This record gives sequence, C-alpha cells and structure tokens, in this order.
Amino acid sequence: MTDSTTPLDGLRPHRLTTFGALSLAGPDGDVVLGEHGHHRRRLALLAVLAASGDRGRSRDQLLPLFWPEVTQSRARHSLDQLLYALRSSIGDSLFAGANPVRLDPGVMSSDVGDFNAAVERGDARAAVEAYRGPFLDGFFLSDAPEFERWVESERSRFATSYASALERLARNADAAGEHRPLVYVLGTCGLRFGEVAELRWRDLNLETNRISRSVTLVDGEFVVGSPKNGKGRT
Repeated sequence: MTDSTTPLDGLRPHRLTTFGALSLAGPDGDVVLGEHGHHRRRLALLAVLAASGDRGRSRDQLLPLFWPEVTQSRARHSLDQLLYALRSSIGDSLFAGANPVRLDPGVMSSDVGDFNAAVERGDARAAVEAYRGPFLDGFFLSDAPEFERWVESERSRFATSYASALERLARNADAAGEHRPLVYVLGTCGLRFGEVAELRWRDLNLETNRISRSVTLVDGEFVVGSPKNGKGRT
C-alpha cells in the first residue's frame, strides 16, 4: 500500500524545500533546480503552488504574480511556457490540474506542504520539524512586485504559525514535570522516543548533526539498531 506522496511506480517524489534556501531535489537527492538564472521563476511558481496545497492557483491568479506589466495574452503565453518547461524537466504528471494549477503530491512533495498539513491536524512537533527557517529566505524576483508582497505575507504567516507550535510544545513540556527536558528535545529536534532513549555521545555526529542508534520494542523485547529509516537521523 502506498501513501499519498509515493508514486505507484515506487519512485520517491521530487522534494521542494521552501523554508530557508529555495531549491528542488530529485528522487536521488541531487539538486535539480537552484536559485540561479532561469531556474528562479520556475522555483517561484513551484513555491506558490506548494504553499497553495490542494486548492492550487487559477491561471488568472498566477498571471499578476509573475507578469504584472505585460498584456494578458503575453502573460498567458509566458505561463504556458513556464508550465511546459517544468513538465519537461520534472515529468508530464507534475501537475494534477490545469486550472486551477495544482502539484501532484505523488510527483513532488514539499516542506511547506508538510508544515501546512501538520498545522491543520494540530501536530506541533511535526510543524516545528518541518520549519527550517524563514519562508523563501533571501529569494526574490526583481520584476515581480506582487510576488514579493505575497512572499512577505506568507513568510509572516508561517513564522507566526511556527511560533504558536513552539509555544504549544513548551506548554506540553511544562506539563511533563521532571520529564520536561525529554519532551522538549523530542518536540524541537524531531527525534523519535526510541532514538532518544538509546542515545549515547558516540552515536552523535556533531559535524553532520546525525545520530546512528535507536531502540525499538519487538515482541516484548527492546532491540537496539539503526534509526527507523535505516539512515542516520538529523
């Protein structure tokens, strides 16, 4: 059985990072689109669509964000070209809808999508784990003032939601009494209980900020091994 972000062919989806530096990584983790040159507008469009989630954005909403000072016909042509370029570089099934334009979560996942989903279901720990810095930090399009205003608004909204999630974790930690440090570490570092319970200094790589040891309960017995996904956890 596959989840909503796993394609039926078993390949991992592309991953869009929007908190901190904006970038797109392929299924193997290599950067596909960075912040340089013609990639910037492609990344900007992906960020808008990722933040919009299942609602997507209508074409009429996208036009003024990216092409505010050209004729509507020219703006529509530019949007069509941009969508075509993204499909060509990522895959024909990248978009789940034509109008509104939506991303297919089986083809592309994102940290902002994870963050929004966590906030919606009230999962403060997952929201804190997904938030790695200001939204589109340092990213801009010099000829798109409406896009810049949208970024500022979203950046403020996400920062507020992040602060609320931290406050909720702090309240949960306070309620834990003598276990407050443990609850706070679990919540703010995104670690599983088994990873913290078996954590030793020599299992922590301070250069990569990863751990390589965990404990799980199997048939009533504790078994020490690697983290759940088989890789060192951040």
